[in-house]
Parts: sequence; structure tokens; C-alpha cells
Amino acid sequence: MHTPVTRFICLFILLLTGLPSPITFAQCPSGNVLTLSSQEQIDAFAQTYPDCTDFSGAIVVQESVSGDIRNLSGLGNLTAINDLLIFTNDSLRDLSGLFLRVVRQDLVIQNNQSLRDLRGLDSLSALVRNFSVTNNPSLTSLRGLERLVRVMGTFTVANNPVLDTLGGLELYLFGGQLRIENNEELQSLRPMRFLRRMTQGVTIRNNPKLNDFHPDLGIPVIGGNVSIEESPLLPSLDFLSPRSIGNLSIRDCPQIADLASFDQLDAVSGSLTLAENDLLTDISAISFLNPDSLSSVVITGNPSLNACAIDVLCLALLLEEIPVVINGNGEACSSLEDLRDQCDEFPLCPYDLVIDDENSAAEFGAMFPNCEQVNGSLIINPGGRDLLPLQNVRRVRNGLRLINSDLESLDGLQGLEEIGELEVINPVNLPNFIGLESLKRIRNNLFIVNAQELTSLAGLDSLREVPNGISINQTPRLRDFNGLSQLQSTNGISIRNCVSFRSLNGLDSLRVLGGLVIDNASSMTRPGGIPLLSTVDRLIFANNSGLSSLDGLEHLDTLRLGLILIDNGQLRDIGALDNAVPGILVETGFYSLTVSGNSNLSACASPLICAMLEDPDRVSSFIADNREGCNSREQVDEACLTGVSPRPVATSLPVFPNPTTGSLSLDPALHGRPIDWRLLSITGQLLDEGASIPTAFDFSWLPKGTYFLHLREEATHYRARFVRQ
Repeated sequence: MHTPVTRFICLFILLLTGLPSPITFAQCPSGNVLTLSSQEQIDAFAQTYPDCTDFSGAIVVQESVSGDIRNLSGLGNLTAINDLLIFTNDSLRDLSGLFLRVVRQDLVIQNNQSLRDLRGLDSLSALVRNFSVTNNPSLTSLRGLERLVRVMGTFTVANNPVLDTLGGLELYLFGGQLRIENNEELQSLRPMRFLRRMTQGVTIRNNPKLNDFHPDLGIPVIGGNVSIEESPLLPSLDFLSPRSIGNLSIRDCPQIADLASFDQLDAVSGSLTLAENDLLTDISAISFLNPDSLSSVVITGNPSLNACAIDVLCLALLLEEIPVVINGNGEACSSLEDLRDQCDEFPLCPYDLVIDDENSAAEFGAMFPNCEQVNGSLIINPGGRDLLPLQNVRRVRNGLRLINSDLESLDGLQGLEEIGELEVINPVNLPNFIGLESLKRIRNNLFIVNAQELTSLAGLDSLREVPNGISINQTPRLRDFNGLSQLQSTNGISIRNCVSFRSLNGLDSLRVLGGLVIDNASSMTRPGGIPLLSTVDRLIFANNSGLSSLDGLEHLDTLRLGLILIDNGQLRDIGALDNAVPGILVETGFYSLTVSGNSNLSACASPLICAMLEDPDRVSSFIADNREGCNSREQVDEACLTGVSPRPVATSLPVFPNPTTGSLSLDPALHGRPIDWRLLSITGQLLDEGASIPTAFDFSWLPKGTYFLHLREEATHYRARFVRQ
């Protein structure tokens, strides 16, 4: 029996060592922070906590005696942890011995004198918060991060003097801030070619040898500050595609000639600084910023910049509400007075144009007779009448918004060719979109809600692209997509609560579609087809009381991310998807499958679903409340084993040479055969297609990157992944 004195001594030892004695054994250590300051303590962790795989606190690895900590193998049981901080370990050369898959908060690697790379983090796939690699004087690469695809906080690589590559880093999803600073030997951002999104800004500062990035990299930045400074060899800013940010600073980047990749930038909610950029000649891409969101403008020391009279600067001078500093630039932009002289001759347009009575449009036409572009939004409110004075307007940078409008026609907008988005909410009388016949591109979304009288999408016949998606909700008289016959690509289509909607007919040119959602379209019995569409990210059919089959989708051959079928009471047949294979067979990532509440669906052990269920580690599945035979995951698994003949889907196809500089050959036995083939980008975009196999494909026109070649011969699908270098 242990006396109180014994217990006190044991607790005292625990406080000194950070590890419990055997009498206080638990699955994982108690407390929020565990500090390991010697190799002995690290080795003891595995012996003391052999079953500890998920630690809900932080571990700090920081040696108390220089050179003592040499490896982290004692932590090899851990697969998940809240925080891991590795500080000031002089002999640690890599992180071998770790098998972490998830770090829920922060991973910090700092001041490790001998650390050369990050091997040991090979299993890490997700960071919920922050990642920081700083002040590691021997670090040469980020090798070891190949599986890390998601970071939701700040990603910092700073003050690593011999780091010459980000090799190893292949992030796909990024929700926070990117900071790359003071890395004297870093030359390229090329390994970051898959990066998709940042919401808290970008700082790239004082990387004197940085001169390269992947040509496919164009990171959307939505939120936070953008600061690109002290980068003497950086050739351009094409790796960024900011949308709406805080402060913008481009300073001391002598090779940058323009801001062309900033043409999607809608707002800078803070200061705008362009300074000491020797070759900067063109800033027209930021013409469309809203001056009301700016707090200050500084444009100085850009000796090649001769044209400053852009919309945002001229409007800022006109409003006289923010400080504007202009000096030391080219001759026609050398001072505030030069800018004023140029702006006096500049054809101004209002930032926002609001039509809210019968005189608004006429007043606009009289005041701005030469205005072709509205840099903000065109808003048509109740009372707005007679749009004919707007016929010279060609572009609306932000959106065309009809909110509670009582217009019966959009006649007068025939000149519009491009708008930021189309937002139609509660239009009282609008039956169609006649008047928009020249509209070719909507840069963001098409959004229609509660359009009670809308019966047709006629008038949108020239529309080719809606990158961010189409959403139509509570529009009871719309029956199909007739009127969108020229639409070629959109990120998603959502139809919700449209009781008369019957089919997908009308999308005759659509080739690229992210997701398709049909929810509560009670008149739909079968979706019908989109004849040129072969790849979709997600299919969702929910609460469609009349839907009996998925007929019309037979042409789909790939579902990249998931299938969801919920509460379709009459659904009996999903055989139309038998030609499709799940993207999980040909791509990395995760897949979702939900089949629930379809009370008449008994046969769901289709080749598609069975193929999905073969990889439970990468598929999140829920199957329940359908008819017997499809009423649980177990029933479907059994049916897949007994009732579905395996078919050769996603057969690997050898191609050579791989990587290639352009010429790509297949097995000679395939040459000349009538086999359908398609070339896809890594994001699933159709790039080329044909109906026979040549002796050699000529893909020399492709930009450098990764691509998929898909072949289909009767029931057999072939997939090849190759790299154009």
C-alpha cells in the first residue's frame, strides 16, 4: 500500500519529468502540456504510454542539454495530437519516428540547428490551425510534407537561410494566411502548384533569389492582406489571383511589369501601396476597385509608370475622401497634378448605378453618355423603368441585381456582354431574360430566388460561362434549362423548390460541371441528359417525390467526389449511372456516398456504388431506410459480392514517355482502333477528345502540368495519368 508520503514523492517526480511513474499509468498523459527535454524522456513515452495514439494536449520537444535529442521514435504511437512544438534541438536531423496523421491546432518547428528536412511527417494530411517552420539554419527542403493537403490557419516558412526549395509541399486546400519571408536561397514556388484558396492573405517578403513559380498556379486570395515585397528576381505576380482583400502592398519588386493577374480583384479594404517597382508600366487591372473601400493610396518610385488615370484613382480624386500620394513615377504620373490633368480627360462612370424610379436611367444617360463599364453594381429596384438609356453599357464589374423589381422586360440591356454576377430576387413580373441577348459571361454566380412569373431562361442564349455556379430556388413555373444552349462550363447547378421543373434539357453545350443538385423538383420523373457532359464532381438528388429513375445520365463516365440520393420516394432505378466510375479510382482525396430514404429503391449494388465501397478508408458512406436489398451498408456489400459481375473499370493504361515533352504513345495494339478518348486537366476540365487512337498523341501545346487521358471501349474504361514537362 502506498502511503501519502509515497504518493507525494511520485507526484513530485511527475512534475519534474513530465512523465508519470508506473503507479499513475494512463492511456495518455494527463494535463494540457507535456514537455520532453531529453532523449530518455522521449524513449520512455512509448514504454509508459504504449496505447496512447491520440493526445488531446500539446507536446513540446525542447532539449535541456545541447545535442541530447537525436530522434523522435519514442512518439511513434501518436497518430493525432492537438499541438506539437519542436524547439531548439541541436542534433535533430529530421523528424523520423513520427507517424502523425492529424495535428488539430499548431505544428511549430523552430531553431533546430541540424534539421535538414521534415521526413517523419510523411503521414500528416491535415492541420486544423497553424504550421510554422522558422529559423532552422540547415533546412534545405520541406521533404516529408507530400501528404499534407489541408492547412486551415497560417502557413509560415521564414528565416531558413539555406532552404532552396519548397519541394515536398503539395497543398490542395488552404484556408488561412501564407507567409514566406527571409529565406535567402529560396528560388521557386513551383511545388505549390495545386494550391486552391487562401482566406487570410499572403506575405512574400525578402526572398532575394525567388524567381519562379508553376505556370498553372493562380491562388485565389479572399480576405486578409497581400504584401509582395523585396523580391528582386520575381518575374510577375501571375501566381496570385486576389478577389477581395485588406491592404495591398507591392514594393521593391523591380522585375514586375504589370498587375494583370489582379483583374479579378473587386475590393481593397485598406491601403493601396505600389512603390519602388522599376519596370512597372501597367496598373490598369486594378481600375475596377471601389474607391469607397480604400483608406489611402501611395504610388511612388515607379519610374516606368506613365499611365495612372484609371477609374479607381480618378474617382478617389473626385471624392476627395482619402489621402492620395503620387510622386517619383514616370513623366505622366510624376505628381498628383499630372494625375488630375489626365483624369480631367478621362470618361468617368459611376461606381454603382441604381435605377429606382422612372427618371434614373435617363439621368444616367445624360450625365455619363460615354460610359461603357460600371465598376460596381447595376441595381434595379422597384420603380425602375425604361432601361433604354443604358444601351451603351457593355460591362458591369460586380453584379446586375434585380431585387423586388417590378420590371416586365430587360429591354435596353442589349449591350451588356459581361457582368460579375446576376442576382434576381423576388421579381414581381419578369417572365424571362429577353434583353440580355449579348451577355456572354457571368464572372461569378447566377442566382434566382422566388421568381414567381419566370417561365423561361430565354434571353441568356449567348451565355457561355458562369464559373461559380447557377442557383435557382422557389421559381415555381420554370420547367427546364431552355435558353442556356450555349453554356459551356459552370462550377455547379442547383435547382431547389421548383415544383414545375421537369428536366435538364437545354444544356446542349455544357462540358464542364462541378456539382449538380436537384432538390424538391416534384414534377421531375427522370433528369434527362446533358449530352456533352462526361465528368461531374457530385450528384445530389433529394426530396424529388416523382423521380423514378436517373435516365438521361448514361453518358457520365466519372463522378469525381460523390453521390447523394435522399428521400426520393419513387426512385427505383439508378442503372443510368452504370457507365460511370468514381473519381476515387483515378484520383487522390475522399469520396462521399449517401443513399437514404428512397423507399422503393432495392437494387443499389450497381457497379458504381460497389466500386466506391471497395475503399472504406477514403469513402464516407451512409446507406439506410431504402427498400430491402438496399437498406444497409451490409446488404449492399453482400449484393456487391454476389450479384454484380466485376467489370474492368479504371484499368491502368501505360503511356510513354512519362513525363513527356509533348509526344505520348500507347500500346501499338491500340493504334488506329475506334476508341473514344478524352484529355482532362487535373481539375477535370475537358481539353481535347477524339474517336480513334493515333500512333502518337501530340500534346506539345499543353502547359506544363499533370493530366489524365481517359479511354473507353465498350464496357472497359482505361485511365492514364501523365506529366507534361
